[in-house]
Amino acid sequence: MIRVILLTFLFLLGSSVMAQEEYLTLKCVDIFYTKTHNLGFVNKVICCRNEMNGDTLMVNQKIPITTVYDGFRIYDKGLLNGIFPRKNNVYIIVIQPINVSVITDLPYNYYAINCIFENDKSPRFYEITKNTNDKYLGSYQRYIDIDNKLYLIAHISKLYGD
Repeated sequence: MIRVILLTFLFLLGSSVMAQEEYLTLKCVDIFYTKTHNLGFVNKVICCRNEMNGDTLMVNQKIPITTVYDGFRIYDKGLLNGIFPRKNNVYIIVIQPINVSVITDLPYNYYAINCIFENDKSPRFYEITKNTNDKYLGSYQRYIDIDNKLYLIAHISKLYGD
């Protein structure tokens, strides 16, 4: 009986840790784009300083690109509800670690195509190269990754800045 109670407690504790939200206070230091392992996407890197501990944090947002007559177009809609981070502004961001299986609103997303997850519950992944045709569908502004860990943005707001 004690074993069942202990196992139940450990399971619930593990479940609550997985679903736990993280609150970050980040100062935007720089924003730049890098290539991804898929020619249909670009990686928007938001370089931040964690205001609580001074650490540097690279927030990655995988954004689809599409070919147009004069080159290509990046469909950057910002983060969450259209927040476009700017240098020297400080933001409060609430994130929740998720697995790619949670992303049901995007039929075509980078994490499902180009990432292998540790298991079907883990937010940790590693990237593989797989190119796909450009097909922009859906809203990508809710999903980011930090240190090869996938997150859902639950909230973001500007604390101060320009």
